[in-house]
Amino acid sequence: HRAARNGEHFAVALVDLNGLKGIDDHFGHAAGDEALQAVAERLARCVRQADTTARLGGDEFALLLHDVHEVGRIMRTVLQACDEAQPLGLGHRMPLPGSVGVARYPEDGDHASALLRQADEAMYRAERAGGPGSRWAMAGAASEVHRAGSLASGDGDGDGGGVADGATLLKRMRVAWSQRAARLPLNGPRS
Repeated sequence: HRAARNGEHFAVALVDLNGLKGIDDHFGHAAGDEALQAVAERLARCVRQADTTARLGGDEFALLLHDVHEVGRIMRTVLQACDEAQPLGLGHRMPLPGSVGVARYPEDGDHASALLRQADEAMYRAERAGGPGSRWAMAGAASEVHRAGSLASGDGDGDGGGVADGATLLKRMRVAWSQRAARLPLNGPRS
């Protein structure tokens, strides 16, 4: 409500890591957990201090981005963080590519469940694009899929700016996704 009242804009990004099952199968769950922790720490470093990162469960994360002008830059750093080799224990390292979908408020939805649905659809469109490495897509059927390294340094998406009420959105995200995933601590058990 605050964002609508103040004319604020923000973006929600859903990150799905591709390949965690392979790490678990080949190196064990402890290695998968170590890789998840490393990705979580890297994702937190990709966003600004005012932004929010949350693990939704399993290999899915959410990012609440308060400046829609920074989406392109942030997505570039997120993809690079996923494609960077993750520690797996016993000296092994391996990239953990991700598929990311981004939805903007109010352009792609005016409430949490609509934004999550749009971001989820964009994430799956990015995933279906296939090929090696990480990729991301914006909500909207005509949106193209971007790959790591494919964005110019000044790229950004969206219009508007301002600071949204992150705590309220995250509460609504947990309610909207309660059937799909529980919010887990970064070092907690995976579903």
